[in-house]
Amino acid sequence: MAQAALDEIASKDEREMWAAIEYWTKQLKQVEKLLIPVTLNILLTLIIWVGVYGTKTDSNSVFYYMLDPKHNRTTGSEIVDGMVNGMGCVLMLAVISFLLLAMALHDYKRLVQLWLYMSCVLIIFGVFASFLIDLFKAVGFRPAPPILTTLTVIAYGTVGILVFFTKRTPLYMHQFYVICNCSLVSVFYLRMFPTHTAWFVLVCIIIWDAFAVLAPVGPLRRINEKAHEYSDQILRFLMFTAEDGSDEQREEAVGLASFQM
Repeated sequence: MAQAALDEIASKDEREMWAAIEYWTKQLKQVEKLLIPVTLNILLTLIIWVGVYGTKTDSNSVFYYMLDPKHNRTTGSEIVDGMVNGMGCVLMLAVISFLLLAMALHDYKRLVQLWLYMSCVLIIFGVFASFLIDLFKAVGFRPAPPILTTLTVIAYGTVGILVFFTKRTPLYMHQFYVICNCSLVSVFYLRMFPTHTAWFVLVCIIIWDAFAVLAPVGPLRRINEKAHEYSDQILRFLMFTAEDGSDEQREEAVGLASFQM
């Protein structure tokens, strides 16, 4: 009897193990389809961060309440300061993510929609305008030409509204805007952080994103599962998009960049 019980337990453990392997295999196959847009997002972020800003942070940033030797709030080690700041930032992202998830799960639809709509508009107009001004300065225009800047921002923002809130644009346009927006917001935050903090934040966010998207209780995964209860367009600006094998469009939330605004 004892041997039979042990065999049954072993068999159950083996079934659970294979079920877990099958689950994560499916998750990795979904992520595999999104490697190209995610890779392009990383490359564009690095190009902007290095080419336009020269990896320099903004000394007037509101984020300088963080630990940093330049402002006499430090542990005495820049590395430790960066680790503490990085973990603190990811904790803040986690709180915001689960707060939004809680509102979605409890059907505060109007509040969620307002939050996301305002975030989208702020990114495609405000953050893009800030980047464009810095881009003009980087190529020698001081100050940035106001008319050209205004027209470019209006054009980018208007097309962005069509991409995210209508179905009149092709898939590649949606992909393009999500990649650009995620990169712009990423660089926006990179410039705000003290020097060593940015690198720790990048590592922590990679780990957090993997959990948020792939784990069964991950907030972005759960929000994506709730997306069908909202407008078809409500969460599109949070998501990279891939085509599945049957040519049906599938959207997966894979990043937090737009989410955090």
